[in-house]
Amino acid sequence: MNDMDLNLLSTFHAIYEERHVSRAAERLGLSQPAMSNALRRLREHLGNPLFVRAKHGVLPTPFADDIAPTIRQVLTLLEDGIRNASQFSPATTTREFQLALSDVAEVSILPGIVQVCRSRAPGLKLSISQLDRESMDSSLENGTVDLCIGYMPKANPSLYQQALFRTDYVCIARKRHPRIKGKLTREIFADCEHAVASADATGHMALKEALALTEPVAKVSITTPHFFALPFIVANTELLALCPRPLIPKIGVGRKLAIHEAPIELPLVEVKMFWHERVHRDSAHTWLRETIREAFAIVDWNERS
Repeated sequence: MNDMDLNLLSTFHAIYEERHVSRAAERLGLSQPAMSNALRRLREHLGNPLFVRAKHGVLPTPFADDIAPTIRQVLTLLEDGIRNASQFSPATTTREFQLALSDVAEVSILPGIVQVCRSRAPGLKLSISQLDRESMDSSLENGTVDLCIGYMPKANPSLYQQALFRTDYVCIARKRHPRIKGKLTREIFADCEHAVASADATGHMALKEALALTEPVAKVSITTPHFFALPFIVANTELLALCPRPLIPKIGVGRKLAIHEAPIELPLVEVKMFWHERVHRDSAHTWLRETIREAFAIVDWNERS
């Protein structure tokens, strides 16, 4: 059986039901010689003639009668399995998706995704991990991660990707900052010390590069891998910090912070979904991507504080 072509099971089933080799060949879209060759191979594999000539076609042997219900059941299970895999029911699914998100995405984006998914697929599970550019390709390829969401301008171009939204950076400072008496100017911005979130695995590393190009060069006193820490640092010091705009309403300590437009040119933050070709046509994965896009369509992610 290890050497048996499973297509021969369809050959047997068609001949058994049609009781005629030519009609079975037509049913399977095979030529008469191809069907006869398949029947010969099937007989060799099973060590039985299976069908004998009759007046109007062929008749099964007792051995063929014995195995016919099992073969029919095997083919039905295969067809049902393939059909179920290609059809996804959100209302009844218990599937678990592995999502890798940046820290900013997890705070500003994930709540909306969860809300929409819970309303449409209450049994669906989401497992969240930290987005890591270094392992993103391999994680998507081997299936340990189903979908990545974040700001990755240097992502592998072979990955499928879909833009979700664009936003900009704003500058946060403590209220009543001694150097800022109204509008934050480029000169004051460059003259103040800065705390920077610069995760090398994401596009936010561009912040440090942009600060290095200010004249005079802005001094970076603190570098942290996460944006979460910046508001607490800024609220209790005279440091400035740049944050993606959608994060501002989510970070708290708002009474202690002032929000200023960034006085220097900075790249736009373009958040995208990334996925591998292996799941591109998977019906469940397609549903998840469409649901996430819909979640973004109904929310103003550029909400100003």
